[in-house]
This record gives sequence, C-alpha cells and structure tokens, in this order.
Amino acid sequence: MATHDPTLEYLTTTKIGEKGQLTVPKPFREDLRLENGAPFAVLRLGDSLILLPEQQRFVQLCQRVSSSLTAAGLTSGDLLATLPEARNRVYARRYEKKGTSHRPPAPFSKLSRKATGQRRIRLFLDSNVLTGGILSPWGLDKATLSLCAAKVCRLVLAEVVRDEVGENLLLHAERLPALDADQLIEDYRHLIKLTKPEIVPYPDKLVGLNRHLIRHAADVLVLLSAMAGKPDRLLTHNTKHFTNAVAQRTSGRIATPAEFFRALSALFR
Repeated sequence: MATHDPTLEYLTTTKIGEKGQLTVPKPFREDLRLENGAPFAVLRLGDSLILLPEQQRFVQLCQRVSSSLTAAGLTSGDLLATLPEARNRVYARRYEKKGTSHRPPAPFSKLSRKATGQRRIRLFLDSNVLTGGILSPWGLDKATLSLCAAKVCRLVLAEVVRDEVGENLLLHAERLPALDADQLIEDYRHLIKLTKPEIVPYPDKLVGLNRHLIRHAADVLVLLSAMAGKPDRLLTHNTKHFTNAVAQRTSGRIATPAEFFRALSALFR
C-alpha cells in the first residue's frame, strides 16, 4: 500500500461473515502490521463505522494511569472536578508573580503555526477532554484521543493544558505510595509523547492585553494558545466559559466532542 498520504486510502470492499467477522484486506494488514487477534476500536459515525487499530502501548499506559487512580479510590469525575483548581494554580504560578507584558498585541491573524503539510484534522483539546480521554474506557473523549493516537487526527497540545493535567494528577497522586505516584506521572508523560502532538508554547507576551476575550482569567492562557495553534476545532466540555461569543470574538471554532463527532458524521452522509 502506498504510504505517502496516510490520511486517506481506499483499496477494496469486504464483507461481514456469518459470525460478524470482518476481513481486513491483506495489503492493509501488512502495511499496518496487523496480526491475528489485533484489537480494534470501533467508532460509529451516523450510518458509518470507523475501525481504528488500537495503539497497544498507548492503551496500556492509559489503563495504568486509570488503574492507579482507581486503586486509590478515585474516579474520573474526581479528577475532572479539580481541574479548575489546577488551572488556577498553573496560571498563578506562571503569571501572577511575573506581571503581564505591555507590548502591543499582534493581530491574531498573524499568530502563525508551523505548516504540517498534512490534511489531518487538527484538534486542540482542553484539559477536560484530555483527562477524559486518558481515564475513560470508552466514550467520545476516548474516541477523540484515540483518533489522535492513531494519527487520523493531529493533536494540537498547549503546554498550559499539558501542565494543567499533570498538575491535577500530582494533586491526586498524593494519595498513592511515592513510587506509584512517580510511575503515574511518568506514564502520563510517556502516553502524551506517543500521540506525537503539535506543541503550542505558553503565550507569555499577550496574556494581560487579551484578558477581555474570556470571562475567567485562567482561561486566557488556553484560549490564546488555541488561537496561536489555529486548530480546526477547540474541543472542550466547558461551554460556560468557552461560549459562542468567545468563538466569535476570536474567530475560532469551539465545540464539544459530541458536536465535533456530529459534524464528522455529516461528512459520511
């Protein structure tokens, strides 16, 4: 199979057998190194199905992070509940002591990113979606992160989001034995590397001058990072802060994972 464009390849059709088994064409199996018994994630989009070969190392790391927290009596809901506290901590540590720059802000149309030369959909994940994707065994957050891990979509990851999720894990890792806590953080760092994200650095120069864009100060870092990264979508569950009005002010496209997958489903109709 040609590999010059991994985004779209079409070879042939296949059929479902009597017991629901589906045969993956041999060229695909060889190119993707799929062996007998290889696990797949199945994602339904409207009347269509997407089959994603599971990235086993990525899945294992997600399961280890989740299992460590579960063993300490923690749920994904517990971690999602403390994300605002982690965001405030990251903001305070990096900006409140330094103050803010008075340099005039550059027009947002000139905040550029590196051209990737790829046609993959570029997704900027807020910390709640990233956390849900790591900890949830299924659901749209997991589907979103799985698309990025499988290189179907490109993960656009802000340093502030990466550090916020790490800060939140550290907060709860206090309930774990020291060695387990260290392993938890190491697993998190490793699984992030496996997605090969496009990293967006902290927006050091524009924070104070763009405080008016969104209601909560700590959200400015995430919003400016998304604007600098120029993704196809900013995905978040925080629709109370990242509103349609914020999207209009910044000329961005903000959606929940459910809204993103509904839009993706429409492409297959």
